[in-house]
Amino acid sequence: MCDREIDGRDSGSPTRQPIIRIMLVDDDPDALVAIGEMLVFLGFEIIPAANAEEAVVHLETHFCDVLLSDVQMPGMSGLQLAKWVGARYPETQIILTSCSASAPLAKKWGCG
Repeated sequence: MCDREIDGRDSGSPTRQPIIRIMLVDDDPDALVAIGEMLVFLGFEIIPAANAEEAVVHLETHFCDVLLSDVQMPGMSGLQLAKWVGARYPETQIILTSCSASAPLAKKWGCG
């Protein structure tokens, strides 16, 4: 897949695991930086986006293995972004997060 490491077994170099590319979307800049730094430390490639619209622009031209998005954002929500990604890129795994622990909100999303 796009920009992935190639297994180096043939050349005698150590085997490298494929890099997993994560589109990280959050309108909170502090959360975007903190989560992004943690994921990079764990070995993931991160493409940050400050909102869903910015993520859409990037995703139209670049492959990502995972979409990790906040749900509640101004403009297009994380749920709307997840539906857009799922319809166009079914191979992309989707993870939605929220700081809101609202039971009515979970029911609205079909999770409660």
